[in-house]
Amino acid sequence: MAPTTTSTSTGSLAKLSAIRDSVFGLRQPGLPPGESNPYAHPQSLGKKRRKTVEKQATRKFGREYLKPNNTMPARNRIVPRPAVECSLNQPPLRNTAMSLRKGLSLVEVLTAIFITGLGIISILTLFPLGAMRMAQAFRDERSALAAYNAEQFFRSYWKKHVVEAALPDPFFSALDQPAPGMPQCLPHKPSYPVVVDPMGFLARAGLPNQNWFGDPPTPTRIPRRNLQVVSTNPTAALSLCLSLCSLRDGITADDNGNPTPEREFRYNFLWVVQRPINANRFHASLTVVVFDRRAPMYVPPGSEQVFHNVTFNPGQTSLLLRGVSPNQLEIRSGDWVMDGTIYDDDPSSGIAVSRPGLRHAYFYRVTAMTETTTGTQLEIQPPLRTPADGNLASYPGTLILLRGVSGVFVRHPLTGD
Repeated sequence: MAPTTTSTSTGSLAKLSAIRDSVFGLRQPGLPPGESNPYAHPQSLGKKRRKTVEKQATRKFGREYLKPNNTMPARNRIVPRPAVECSLNQPPLRNTAMSLRKGLSLVEVLTAIFITGLGIISILTLFPLGAMRMAQAFRDERSALAAYNAEQFFRSYWKKHVVEAALPDPFFSALDQPAPGMPQCLPHKPSYPVVVDPMGFLARAGLPNQNWFGDPPTPTRIPRRNLQVVSTNPTAALSLCLSLCSLRDGITADDNGNPTPEREFRYNFLWVVQRPINANRFHASLTVVVFDRRAPMYVPPGSEQVFHNVTFNPGQTSLLLRGVSPNQLEIRSGDWVMDGTIYDDDPSSGIAVSRPGLRHAYFYRVTAMTETTTGTQLEIQPPLRTPADGNLASYPGTLILLRGVSGVFVRHPLTGD
């Protein structure tokens, strides 16, 4: 018996072939079976008909479709399959033509790299700025801690060695008369400001400015004094200065990172004391000046530069140093200056006596330095204070440039309680 086969009529196969070709784009819908797709061979048509077919093919497949097959890349070449008959047991052929995909140009790639580079550079700049801000924050925090320790120590010292002592510390008498021959303060006037600086006093041993604040040859008339507990122990004077006038919380380390018994002594300080009204013997203002890396027993040149006859205009925020270039100054923006004007009745002061009783120890921070045709202008904060006599007129005074100061802290007044 003959084997059983599956047969279909010619009309059914033709209809199946037309449906398949219409679905996969091999034959235009409506063409009779067996006729090839006009998109596949547009050159075989007439001129007018060919242009119409080319436009339709361009919209459907892209311009690459119209190129000759021998010039097109293999991956982009569209090869239309002929309409073939198939049986029901044979799956229809798939269209293997790949759709075109647009790539990136070199300009676009370079633009992307440029934008990415800008972003990376912006991120990298944050690291050094962050490190600088952290260092400044650490410096401010340590300076504030040093000022707090200095205040607490001096308050206890003031009470024990000044208020309750039968013979007060020698710096206390300098508030009335720093040296023989200088006029004594009147009861209703401010006292002389006194700089209590044991570390600076020892470092300037034998120098003309050991007892006076400011660098030679023209120091100020503000006295510099030592503490009695340090001066009475000459063999242990340095160790006492480091212990009493330094912040000892800094721990050093060796090359392997292990802590050592030595302390850093990076931050040290001095005190400025003055009675606002000289009649109130135990009531005095207290200012703590903290230094960063002021070496003990060493006085670098320009550490306390002094300029006389500087015009002070109360309420203003600028000072002009006539005939001085910025290269001659040992300070920069962020450092501190001091108004050390002292007016008295002593002609040897070198300042014309016009407003006696004017005794200042006011501190200002330098915010900017500008070179002018007549000298160097300093921008300072806060504005220049009102003079002690209450007169807002300008006056020639003494300016001291302080080197290495990390902070100036005005504390609550000292009292006799």
